Amino acid sequence: ESSDIFTAADNASENGNDDLDSAEHQPFDWDTLQLDQMYVISPATVPQFLHATVKDIRPERWLQNNSVPEYKFIPASMIFLAARFAHHLGTPDFLDSFLAEAIASIIHEVQSHKHDPVSLAFWISNIQTLIYFLKRDSTLVQITSDAQGRMSECMQDAYALLVKAVEFEIEPLIDPSLLAYDSMPELFADVKFEAEKSQRLSMFFFGGQADNTRKSSDGRPLRRSQTLLSQNKDGRGRRSSLIPATKTSPSGGPATASGSVPAWVSCVEHLKGSASSFKHSTGASITKRTSSCDTYVSGRSSHDNGLSSNGSASVFSTPSPRTVCYILDCLLDLLEICEIHPFVIWGVMRQMFCYLGGEMFNRVLTTRDFCSRSRAMSIRMNLSHISEWVRTNEKRLVPPPV
Repeated sequence: ESSDIFTAADNASENGNDDLDSAEHQPFDWDTLQLDQMYVISPATVPQFLHATVKDIRPERWLQNNSVPEYKFIPASMIFLAARFAHHLGTPDFLDSFLAEAIASIIHEVQSHKHDPVSLAFWISNIQTLIYFLKRDSTLVQITSDAQGRMSECMQDAYALLVKAVEFEIEPLIDPSLLAYDSMPELFADVKFEAEKSQRLSMFFFGGQADNTRKSSDGRPLRRSQTLLSQNKDGRGRRSSLIPATKTSPSGGPATASGSVPAWVSCVEHLKGSASSFKHSTGASITKRTSSCDTYVSGRSSHDNGLSSNGSASVFSTPSPRTVCYILDCLLDLLEICEIHPFVIWGVMRQMFCYLGGEMFNRVLTTRDFCSRSRAMSIRMNLSHISEWVRTNEKRLVPPPV
C-alpha cells in the first residue's frame, strides 16, 4: 500500500539512519531500471497513491523531520519512482495518464493552500525537484517533456501565490511600520506645521484638485494610504484612529492588521527551532551538490534572529520597521528550509523589495501628510532598518554564479 511508505519513514526516523547509510553505497542508476529504484502501481491504485503522496501530505510534518532531510522531498521522490515503473513496465498510455493525474492533484493542492506560504514553498520545492529527477533520467527526459512544461507552469503559479500571500501580510504594516512610525519622536517634538488654506498637494497628480476632495467614479477618496497623520498638542505626528479594524481570517484580512502573529510565521519559528536543535545535537554540516541546477542544503540551520515566540508576539503587537524585517527573515528562512533553488529565492526576495518600494512610493505621493521634510527624514530612518537587514543577509540573498 502507498501508505506503507510513511510508516516506514517514521520507523526510519525512530531507528536512526542505518538504512540510509547502507543506501549511500548504492548510487542511483539514472540510465537503467533497478528493482529497488521504482514503486509499483497500477491504474486502480493511482487515486489511493496520489491521495497518500499529495493530498494527505502535511508540509510542516516533513519539513521539521531534520533527522532525514530527504523526507521533505517525499512527494517528488514517490511520483518519480512510480513514473519509472509506469514507463518501463506499464502500458504505453499509463505514464501519460499517471503524470496527468499527479499534476492535477498538485495543482489542486497548491490552489487549496494559496494563503499558506509554508505549503506553497513546500510544493515549489517538490515541483522543482520532480522536474530535476525527470531531466536526470535518460529514458524519461524526452518522453515527459510535455509533463515537465505543465509542472513548470504549476511552479510559476505557486511562486506567484507565495509572493501574493506574503504581500497580503505586509500590506497593512506599511503605514504603521514604515511611513507613520516615529523612531525618534523627540527629534521632531518642536516641529510646527502650518495649516494650508488651499489644502493642496504641491504636485497636482489629480488634475489640480486637492487630495481631500478629489474622488473616484465610485465616490471614494483618491488616497492609497490608510494611515493619516494628525497633529497633537505638542506638534508631533501621530497615527490616526481611522485605520479600520480587520479580521484575522484569510477571507476577512491578514493577521498582521490586528497585531497577531501570522500562522505561517509561527510555523517557521517552530521549524527553525527544530533545525537548530538538530544541528547542535548531530553536528551536521552544510553539504551541497556541485551542479548549480542541483543545489540543495542538508542539515542547515536557519538564520537565528534571537526572538522567542513571546518576542515575536510583541514585535507584531507593536508595529515597527523591525516587524517588516522579521517577516522578511521568516520568509527567507522558510525558502532555505524547503531547499528551494537559490535563483528562485533571489526572485522571491527581489519581488518583495519591489513591492515595498513601489507601494511606499505611491502612498507617499498620494497622501498629503507624508509630503513633508520631517516625515521624509523619519521614513528614511525607518528604511535604514531594511537596508541594514539586507546588508546583514547579503550572502543569503545573492544567488551563486552560474
